[in-house]
Amino acid sequence: MPISVEMPSPTPVCGDGVRGHNNEENRVSVTDPTMDELRIAESYQRVLDQLSRCAQAVRDGDWHHLAAVAGDLSRGAVHLGMAAGELRDPGTGPRAEVVLDMVASRNGSPAARALHPARPSLVAKTALTDPFTHPGG
Repeated sequence: MPISVEMPSPTPVCGDGVRGHNNEENRVSVTDPTMDELRIAESYQRVLDQLSRCAQAVRDGDWHHLAAVAGDLSRGAVHLGMAAGELRDPGTGPRAEVVLDMVASRNGSPAARALHPARPSLVAKTALTDPFTHPGG
């Protein structure tokens, strides 16, 4: 009696050599964010939040609040610089698109929404979305 064994489909390799996985809609997504990507995204999000709070304090004419928030912004910028400058895995480096997708998906501060509007992190590659077969589309 024959035995039937179902083998999983092989893991595709994305164009940049990063292993990903297929989902049901035939789209390819990259692997989970690295620790460096998470640290940078979180620090960057905090800086954008603090920048928005500074802008609001200026609009309100609340100079005491602005002074406090500007201090937070300064410290947040230092943490962001450390996150970007002290990579735990400098060989691979953080992927900008992963960091930007994390920031955009959080729908946080007005500065974050203005600089990085939400965008789909997964887009099916078809003849209409492939820039090589459909330029300008």
